Amino acid sequence: MDFHLYFHDDLDGIATGAVFLKFLRTRGDQFTSYTPLEYGPALDKIWREYAFKSPSVLVDFRYHPSADWWVDHHGTAFFYDEWKASYHDDAQHYYDPKGQSGCGTMIMFLKKQHGYDVPDYHHELARRVDAIDSASFESVEEAISTTLPHMQLSLIIEGFVQKDRASEYQAFRQAMIGALADTPLADIVREPQYREYLEKAAHNVSTEIEHIKADAQLRERAIYIDHSNRGMPYNRFIPFSLFPKQLYVMTVIKQEGVYKVTFSVNPWRKAESKLVLGEIAREYGGGGHPGIGALRVSSREEALKIAEEVLRRLNEF
Repeated sequence: MDFHLYFHDDLDGIATGAVFLKFLRTRGDQFTSYTPLEYGPALDKIWREYAFKSPSVLVDFRYHPSADWWVDHHGTAFFYDEWKASYHDDAQHYYDPKGQSGCGTMIMFLKKQHGYDVPDYHHELARRVDAIDSASFESVEEAISTTLPHMQLSLIIEGFVQKDRASEYQAFRQAMIGALADTPLADIVREPQYREYLEKAAHNVSTEIEHIKADAQLRERAIYIDHSNRGMPYNRFIPFSLFPKQLYVMTVIKQEGVYKVTFSVNPWRKAESKLVLGEIAREYGGGGHPGIGALRVSSREEALKIAEEVLRRLNEF
């Protein structure tokens, strides 16, 4: 049978899709289309009526009752209260808000509901994606590394942002899902075609550090970085390597024609935080986890206004 994959457009979504693809292949099935999804005002407006191709597989993204298969772990998975009230797990739907990543949650679902044991390299993939998605790194050095294979994989995926060439962008995501379905992540990052991405990523980290040093403002317990005019993403753990005593970081960047507001807790001090950041982001149409919230808006003015509002809340508790 031919399935249609819809996945959160990040490392976790891609890894989750890869694990499910491997499972499908054991049954003689496959994906015939791949659609990356990202939170934002445009998708919010049409989410209730979103038209999935059937049979559909929706992973690492907010719930939709029309999805034939759905697996997720985000605490903000239910956009509408009535959908949450009517939801229940079954053989094709699984929700675990305690899961550290969608990838790990998918492995648990396949074992629990289908008796499927993933290969060892997918357990390793999930372990690494768990660390990245839940920010449970052993050290800040690991979090900003450009040499560790799992961090290199993240850099490769984040570095390919040519959304103006939609077909090329989607083909890259599709190829990566296929590669991760069959190949250990450490082997993938050693492939020659990714050398350019990794060299560029190493250079970008040095540039990012200098930009953050120049632009960061310390607002009580938070670091505030307005990069809405720079238009470049950055590793969200770099600020904590520079200002380790701060509890939160708030950033505003321009990305793909919209403005992204992200706020996260210092993962090495998260026990001090009493807030669920993903729920705060949900109030503005975004989402996330207890330790990180993100949202997208169409104007810089709105993004900066939201950033200031959330900053006040971060410093109240």
